[in-house]
This record gives sequence, C-alpha cells and structure tokens, in this order.
Amino acid sequence: MNRKFNPIIAVGAVLLLIGVVVLAVLAARGNTTTAGTVKALVASADVPAGTPAGAAHLQVQDVAARSVPAGAPRDLSELTGTTATAKILQGQVITATSFARVGAATSTGITLPPGLQAVGVELGFAPGALRYVIAGNYINVWVAPKPKPAPDGTVPVVRGSQLVANVQVLSTTPGAGDGSKTAPVPGPGNLDFLLAVNAVQASRIIGAAAQPDAQVMYFTLAKTSAS
Repeated sequence: MNRKFNPIIAVGAVLLLIGVVVLAVLAARGNTTTAGTVKALVASADVPAGTPAGAAHLQVQDVAARSVPAGAPRDLSELTGTTATAKILQGQVITATSFARVGAATSTGITLPPGLQAVGVELGFAPGALRYVIAGNYINVWVAPKPKPAPDGTVPVVRGSQLVANVQVLSTTPGAGDGSKTAPVPGPGNLDFLLAVNAVQASRIIGAAAQPDAQVMYFTLAKTSAS
C-alpha cells in the first residue's frame, strides 16, 4: 500500500532540523564566549596615583582573556595595603604593576607616597634606634650639637631639637651587624634608612647630615604604622 506524501510533515521535519542546528550554533558561540573570558579587576572610575586600593573603586568583571596580562590580580584582597603607582583610567584592567606597597621596589623604582620624595640617611647603632626601626614605621628625627669640653674639663649638657616628625621609613638595611635581612635584629653597625619626606623635611635632614662633626642626629620611633 503506497502512502501519500504529506508536505506538512516534511516542512515540520525541516523546521525541526533547522531549529536544532540554530540551537547548536548558539550553544557553541556561548561556550566560546565563556571560554574566552576571565575574571579580572577593572577600574570603575579614574584612579589618581597614590590612591589606596581599598578606595580605588575596583570591580571584578568578566574580561576578554587576551586583555588580561599574566600575573594580573583577580581579587581585591590581593591588593591589601597597596596604592596606585600611576593614574588609572576608568575601564582599565588592573595589572601586576598597577598597585604596590609604599616603599616596595617596582620595575619603575621604589613606590613613593604622593607628593613626597625619598632621602637616604646613615646612622650609628644607638642613634638609629638600635635596629628596631623597620620599613613602614614612622619616626621623629632629632639633632643635637656635639658639646665642647669646658676649660675645667667638664662637658656641658646640651639639648636636642626636633627636625621633623612622623616621617615614614620606606626601607632599611641592617648595616654592618648582620647584613642578611631587614628584620629588627639588635647588634652593632651603622644603619641605612630611606625616608619619605617633603621638600622642607628633606632640606632639614640633609643640612643636619652635612655637619657630622658639629652635631649628632637621632631617630625616635613615633609609631609602627600609619594608623
């Protein structure tokens, strides 16, 4: 018995096949889009240089993988305690060098607080606070004239004066005592300090350091962190 050709069934079959093909193409495109993106931190607004990461309005977004350099941070927690090393534009993907800790060495040099400069100072063991001042601390810098003995041999008591206050220590070296690390290790030897200062503070410190035979410079620990 011959069956008659049913055009309605044929058209339905064709439409079903077309629908399956379309769905397959859309699914493939969807998989390609998902596979081609990664999570990355993006600036939702312009970020001035020196802005702490926590106040930089960064968001985790899906970004094309080709736009995210290797080593780029993927979560805000990775930037805790860091500041913007340069101005970041809205929509810019955050890279491994976008933020750094103040005082940390980067490919462009050490990271400075906004508007400040760095000055190096070398002090002895006691004047340098016995090697207990480390990077991240804030210090006061004092200076006192070296007293000259009186004719009868007595040495007058002199008073020191404060040159600058609450200066951030960017970096230190252990000096001659150990030489292997910057952790606070008591011991003899000079200490080298890199301090973050403004122009007036730099002038005062450099002026005092230029007269080692006439006066002595001392550091006192003001606080161990910015808070």
